[in-house]
Amino acid sequence: MKIKSHYIPKTKVTYVTEKTTIAEARHRLIESGYRCIPVLDESETHFRGLIYKESTSDYIIDGVGSLTEPVTSLLKEQDSFINEETPFYQALFSIRRLPFLAVVNEQHVFLGILTHSKVMDIIEDSYGLKKGGYALTVSTTEGKGSLRKLFAAIPDDYNIEGVFTQDAGKSFVRRIVITFNSVLTEKETDALIYKIEHSGFKVADVENVKDHATH
Repeated sequence: MKIKSHYIPKTKVTYVTEKTTIAEARHRLIESGYRCIPVLDESETHFRGLIYKESTSDYIIDGVGSLTEPVTSLLKEQDSFINEETPFYQALFSIRRLPFLAVVNEQHVFLGILTHSKVMDIIEDSYGLKKGGYALTVSTTEGKGSLRKLFAAIPDDYNIEGVFTQDAGKSFVRRIVITFNSVLTEKETDALIYKIEHSGFKVADVENVKDHATH
């Protein structure tokens, strides 16, 4: 999965340029309500780094210099960008310590930002939370062919909305969370659990994710 279809486009992003003064940047930050925003070059084409509201506050409190100075003196995280073709798992590791990642193309043109909210949307899709009903957590061993056997136990008329793996690589037992379409009834779920457990697996947990989606 690439991140190219999951980021916020530039037209919807609040940003400043490297020629913006510290005073103007601080005003933009306060006005937007964000703790940091991207800084682009003078042509508003290429990503230069991030400007944090905290940095502008420290600059004022410490009396470092004039507020008419450009924001370049306060730039941080100049390398906090990813290519639009970057796989999602790489973006997931990169964004951990940052409020967002700038997204660029092969020419380093700024396209938008990938936020934590967008990352959570992707994870929710993987779980099948938006259209899902009952989610079964199935315990299985790491043995060869175990996943194939598990999904073979699920009849074709059971629509799967999402599949998520837990504990991969950490232990001999792996947990697979399978979320089914919300039309699946409790009676049909019980019948499915019976089929899965009689195929040699253990259903460790059953949860109706539709209940959480409505809150």
